[in-house]
Amino acid sequence: MQTTSVTTMRPIESPMRRALRRFRRHRLAMFSVGVLLVIIVLAVGADFLQGYPPDKMSLGNASKPPSAEHWLGTDRIGRDMWSRLIHGGQVSLLIGLAATLISLSVGIVFGALSGFYGGWVDMVLQRLTDIVMAFPSIVLMMTLAVFTGPGLINVIVIIGAVSWTGVTRLVRAEFLAAKERVYVEAARCIGVDNLSIIFKHILPNTLAPVVAQAAFSVGLAILTEAGLSFLGLGVPLPTSTWGNMLEPARELQVLSNMPWMWMPPALLIVLTVLCVNFIGDGLRDALDPRTLL
Repeated sequence: MQTTSVTTMRPIESPMRRALRRFRRHRLAMFSVGVLLVIIVLAVGADFLQGYPPDKMSLGNASKPPSAEHWLGTDRIGRDMWSRLIHGGQVSLLIGLAATLISLSVGIVFGALSGFYGGWVDMVLQRLTDIVMAFPSIVLMMTLAVFTGPGLINVIVIIGAVSWTGVTRLVRAEFLAAKERVYVEAARCIGVDNLSIIFKHILPNTLAPVVAQAAFSVGLAILTEAGLSFLGLGVPLPTSTWGNMLEPARELQVLSNMPWMWMPPALLIVLTVLCVNFIGDGLRDALDPRTLL
């Protein structure tokens, strides 16, 4: 009796769907996405969720602890901490995203040119990278902030202009490996120009680790802004950010006796950075071609 076997063919899965499936298996990353979405919704909807205008002062209600009227209390000049917290989230998240976009743009261009062309181009760009990396980043940012002055745009540009070195090294390593592959040689043989090879052929195939690095860079930018603002070199008042909301904690009395003035922004900074880092871990695992199916 002849038996026939039926082979079940699995449908072909696109790389994007495969990466999404892997990411969904990363429970901590998925939980972090949910928490981060809540934080983003609070920040975006700050105008609708505020109890009082964030800059409204009321000296009669100064330094009040949390109550039914002021959920998170008030600061030293009577401003509502809840309103300042969610409005500050708008600015802190904007700084994180915008500074990351700048650092990625510079890092990708420098890394791509350095890895693809090699020679004197690689030497010049890598020595520039070494010079920037030779200085402690926070010291370099503080120095630039002193010369440019505090301000939202200045903080974004300073953080982005100093944070590109890691991306450059990462992209350069990817290009050094990718430029020797068959599809690059085939593109050269049919007369494709170098810039097209760089940005149309190699770069899309090396973006997986860059995407994961971008997630980590957002968290680092938020932490950096908090540090600069805490030292008085970040975004100036009356604009609220999570960083400059921590500035009163420099006083021992506030740090010891008035935790409602600094603990909520500190917790949100920690929570946001943790969520972004866990999402970065999930993206790195999901986009890694060596990860098991």
